[in-house]
Amino acid sequence: MANAFDGSEFDHLGPEAQALIRRREAVLAPSYRLFYRHPVVAVRGSGVWLYDADGNQYLDAYNNVPAVGHSHPHVQRLVNEQLGVLNTHTRYLTEPVITYSERLLDLFPPELTKVVYTCTGSEAVDLALRIARYEPALRASFARPTHTTAPQLPLRRYHRAWGPTTGLAPTWHWSPPPIRSATTRPPWPRTSQTESDGDF
Repeated sequence: MANAFDGSEFDHLGPEAQALIRRREAVLAPSYRLFYRHPVVAVRGSGVWLYDADGNQYLDAYNNVPAVGHSHPHVQRLVNEQLGVLNTHTRYLTEPVITYSERLLDLFPPELTKVVYTCTGSEAVDLALRIARYEPALRASFARPTHTTAPQLPLRRYHRAWGPTTGLAPTWHWSPPPIRSATTRPPWPRTSQTESDGDF
């Protein structure tokens, strides 16, 4: 990983960061990599920002949550309410997951008619690739990845240790796809009226 913490700057870190790294290495597998030569010791998040113990602010472009924001008050309230009632999986017949799925499908293009839930982004990518392999028009894209076949995704950078996706990335380097103009965007997602939460 190009921006990984490799330990070479360990002696230049503060005592709190050094202690946390030692404790982390003692209990977490080495596949859990840290970012940056000087890892950020994050203590809280708000919106798209992370904050360290000294109050320094960092724009969080890595985590999945900035789509709605760290500590989003509406999400916090709804999660807290649901955890106080029921927290289970989809193998039981529960109304909230059905209602949520119906609301999600209202945002999707009409040809997408089912929802599948995963726990992580890596699982979601893996499942999407498995599903795509059943589509004849896409199957050839997965046979032998090259610089000219789709999908051209930065998969090794984010999913480096995730076998099903690393095989798709033809090289360590990636060029972003061309920017689409506003006129070529699809007519979805359709948005619904939602409660306003200030800056979130």
